[in-house]
Amino acid sequence: MRRERVVWSGHLVEDLTFASFRPGTYRAELVAARRSALYKRDGFFVFTNVRPGQYRLRLTADRCAEQEYDVALPHGPAVFDSPPPLDGLHAFERAGDNELIVVADTINPLTARVTFAAELVPLGIPAGALVRAAGFVAHLAGALEPGLVSPVRLDGSAGLLPGTVLRVIRGRSVRRRFNPYDALPAPATRVVVRVTHVEDPSLPLPGVEVRALEINGAPVSVVDVEGAPVATAAPGGQTAVLGTELDFLTRTNPQGDYTLYSARPVVWTSVMLRARHTGFIDAVVTAPLLPAGRTRVDIPLTPL
Repeated sequence: MRRERVVWSGHLVEDLTFASFRPGTYRAELVAARRSALYKRDGFFVFTNVRPGQYRLRLTADRCAEQEYDVALPHGPAVFDSPPPLDGLHAFERAGDNELIVVADTINPLTARVTFAAELVPLGIPAGALVRAAGFVAHLAGALEPGLVSPVRLDGSAGLLPGTVLRVIRGRSVRRRFNPYDALPAPATRVVVRVTHVEDPSLPLPGVEVRALEINGAPVSVVDVEGAPVATAAPGGQTAVLGTELDFLTRTNPQGDYTLYSARPVVWTSVMLRARHTGFIDAVVTAPLLPAGRTRVDIPLTPL
């Protein structure tokens, strides 16, 4: 009896611009299977003739740090002689990665028009795109063109309340964040973190968890919005979306460096960071930031 083999795919987009990666600018690999992907246009990668099961996916891309993910390859559809159409085969994604995420301000129940603080949309979102909130599902009634966007019109708004976090889903994708060393493709407030051993500042510490605890003196909270971990804060008393949890939680690279940045409407003027690593005492630092600029924050860790 022939063992089942499956076709499995994903879609890779660039942070800030949400542009798809081109073939030749990134690599996807199933580590344990020692299998590389086939690359399609517009950022799609495909694995064919792979057994269902648990794998480790490694993604490397130009200007982005290498990242690995635990993934499960599901059963079916069966293998094809050549890569099939990609519709319906996306098996690897991260909710919140390729979306416009906002806090609803006003809602017109007659027209299903929802307003929110103006957001710059670098890449348009087509009509019919899925819209989700806690206990709520709808679709865009009209396309969102690139540019500054404030209201959207849905095909229904029953049950949606002001103050609700709303996800307008552009695509099922994986968003790659930039490494600490390259210039960003759009203006952003950027914190470049280096974590070292307190007794030897020349000794970098890789794999340190770095989390932003506060932005502008307001605590960063993470709430699950229909499967997407959305980070919010309320500087000045009004709740604003800051991104997903992965925009505020990262790990240092082999050089002890990583970067946190944001081009969201909330302008960062200060940040509180926590560095945490096995065998070391947690370190918490607060630093003023240069809005739309680059600020370096070095964090020494003390062994337990």
